[in-house]
Amino acid sequence: MKLYSWGANSHGQLGQNMVSEACCIPTEIIVPNLNPDHISSIVGGGGHTLALDRSGRVYSCGWNNKGQLGSAENEVMAFQPIETLTSQITQLACGWDSSLAVAADGTLIVWGSNHYSQLGLPKQRFNLLKSPKSLPFSKVKQASLGLRHLALVTEDGNVFVSGSGSKGQLGLADANGQPFSEISTLTQVSELRNIVGVSCGQHHCIALSNVGKIFVWGDNRFGQLGFDSTVQPVVYQPQELPLSAIPGVTGHPSSIYAGWTHSVLLTDKGEIVNWGRNIYGQLGADGRNRAVSWNPTLLRLSDRIKQVAVGSEHNVILTETGSIMSWGWNEHGNCGVGTQENVLEPTLVQIGQMSKANVIGSGACHSFAIVDPGSDM
Repeated sequence: MKLYSWGANSHGQLGQNMVSEACCIPTEIIVPNLNPDHISSIVGGGGHTLALDRSGRVYSCGWNNKGQLGSAENEVMAFQPIETLTSQITQLACGWDSSLAVAADGTLIVWGSNHYSQLGLPKQRFNLLKSPKSLPFSKVKQASLGLRHLALVTEDGNVFVSGSGSKGQLGLADANGQPFSEISTLTQVSELRNIVGVSCGQHHCIALSNVGKIFVWGDNRFGQLGFDSTVQPVVYQPQELPLSAIPGVTGHPSSIYAGWTHSVLLTDKGEIVNWGRNIYGQLGADGRNRAVSWNPTLLRLSDRIKQVAVGSEHNVILTETGSIMSWGWNEHGNCGVGTQENVLEPTLVQIGQMSKANVIGSGACHSFAIVDPGSDM
């Protein structure tokens, strides 16, 4: 297996041991202390990246101005293990300049910027965390970071949030129906039950229940909640998004993803449904012709989709045959198709003559893939 990266690299977030404003084609990374065969996931923030191996160890590279790498260095140009993170980790997430990990025992571990209390701690005491800190909060199943907020799901299906809430992204409102501007400690969103996954966008959230129901809240200026933005420009508390009658969809919701201002749903039949902002082509081919981009619509593709990675305004997908496709914002080569022009429809990412991918990942404007260069596709 080989590890490739492309996109923005102004802080070394591609792990290529150098910096550049744009890397437009997938470039192999040689990491002596990290075997690509052992990588299980890769996630990124505004200028940093975290990688998780199958033993539960975490590696980081890129920008570290707020401690988001969990190390003492300012910038790290190549993946290095986070030595102070000793727990066995099962899941990672990045905000713009914040990071988190969920340990095998359900402990939540956070580091980086906490300027908006987005790490579940009072910012007056913990404005920056330069090394990972375990929170007194257990039984976490999954967690996500937005630009300035955090949302997590517990093993019993409850949702807790913290951070900035000025645009309704916390899903919490006071007695007068107004959003809390900021919450400094993890607080339960009482309306939500039996949730199995949550994803944070720039200023919005999506949650998936154990029976396939979708709940959304936060900023809806670009229709990223799946509602008409002229009618509901913001949603302060979770609302169910009806998805029962989308033409062409045969599967049931299995995973949800929030970009900065668009949203993506993957079904158990490998179908993609998306909605929200489309100024950069982030909704794909069907999106260009949609009368209303806020309406959840099937993105028609010839192959079933196995994995999805959503950046701030671009998307990367892995098909069941091992092909990688991308589309959306491409200013820094985020899509890996050899240009810096926005990609308006799903386009094949070429990595060698015969290569089959098995893992993809993305940050705000950078992307990764692990491929078998000897596979015959």
